Amino acid sequence: DPGSDFLLVDHVSADWMTGPGGRVVPVLTDDNFAVLKDYLDGALEYMAQNRPTRPAAWGFVSHIAEYTPRSDATAPPSDDALNALDRFLSYLEEKKDEGRVVFATVSTIADEVEEGR
Repeated sequence: DPGSDFLLVDHVSADWMTGPGGRVVPVLTDDNFAVLKDYLDGALEYMAQNRPTRPAAWGFVSHIAEYTPRSDATAPPSDDALNALDRFLSYLEEKKDEGRVVFATVSTIADEVEEGR
């Protein structure tokens, strides 16, 4: 309800993590994050064209198992997967620098809570 003070955030479908043949990839790649970029770009375009009176909320949740070669997260994280995440966060930082988004990572939020902000 756009007129309310309540916001419900739900998971996006897992299709952004699928590879050829519809199989979930063992670790996330730049191709997976490209799907998230498309989702974000679509949301930003909608906001630019429609200029709603309330800001939009968009987010993604990622799990450590999505960065490790084994889904039980017992292996060390894949450098390629972590680098793909870093490139995606850099992309978000560019949008932040353009004044188009405001975002925070979990560690940023935790630091602010700890500091009492």
